[in-house]
Amino acid sequence: MARSWLKKARLDAGKTLAEIGKELEISESYYARIEAGERQNPMDITLCAKLSKIFSIPIQQIVELEDQEETA
Repeated sequence: MARSWLKKARLDAGKTLAEIGKELEISESYYARIEAGERQNPMDITLCAKLSKIFSIPIQQIVELEDQEETA
């Protein structure tokens, strides 16, 4: 389950994988795996909250986007 919404949010913000990893205090490669859907399945609330702040997306919207990706 690739997280296309997450990649789009990052690209729309003009940020690299490394920049987001640094903001989350994780490695670039670990963040890339989250974005690819290889880690954080399901995504925990702490990560949702951090991503919400980084991308200015309400947590509820992140939950909905995750549900949409899961059922696609």
